[in-house]
Amino acid sequence: MNETFNYPSTEEAYEAVQEAGFNVEDFNHWLRSFDPTGLASIDPCFNVQVFFAHKESLKTLVIDEKNFDDHFFPCVSNAPRPGQILACYDAKADFIDGNLKRDIIHLLMTKDRAAEPTVRLMQKLAGATNDTAIQVVKGMLKDLMSGMSSDEVAEKPYDFQCQHFYYTYRECMPEGDPHWWSTALIDVKSSGLEDYLERNLGVEEEN
Repeated sequence: MNETFNYPSTEEAYEAVQEAGFNVEDFNHWLRSFDPTGLASIDPCFNVQVFFAHKESLKTLVIDEKNFDDHFFPCVSNAPRPGQILACYDAKADFIDGNLKRDIIHLLMTKDRAAEPTVRLMQKLAGATNDTAIQVVKGMLKDLMSGMSSDEVAEKPYDFQCQHFYYTYRECMPEGDPHWWSTALIDVKSSGLEDYLERNLGVEEEN
């Protein structure tokens, strides 16, 4: 059954959102998710009507493997959108057999001074923290030098700490999951940090 909503003013439209148990921030977050292109109608009253037509989706948002990429945007390949926060998935993992591990083993066995580039590979492609990436590479190199074959090293798990960073909205953060943490993003210009850096450190904005 279709309902018709008539709001004479923007204020009344937003009051209706609040009376339904949502706040304006919830509404604005939902609108960005519903229309990520930013081309939504500029008429807030119309947007509120669309909001009520889909409001149950906001209450029952479930993020899983199928729609994870629709809500979490890797920092390495995306710029933050207005209202987003920085989220980090932080957990222990095992470095197991696979193409990346085999490539690192090959570099360690065939190249001089391969430790530094292999550490960077682990950080970039496996999300390893700097300290644990160094620890894993040292462990693999030690095992190779002790006489273990490349296959034996590949099959041996090495534990490390991985961190993956994303831009997302606060409402998308998992609740009660110790592997996730988040922090607000600073608007460098509005915070005055840009002027401070330029005055005190000689850092200027890149054009």
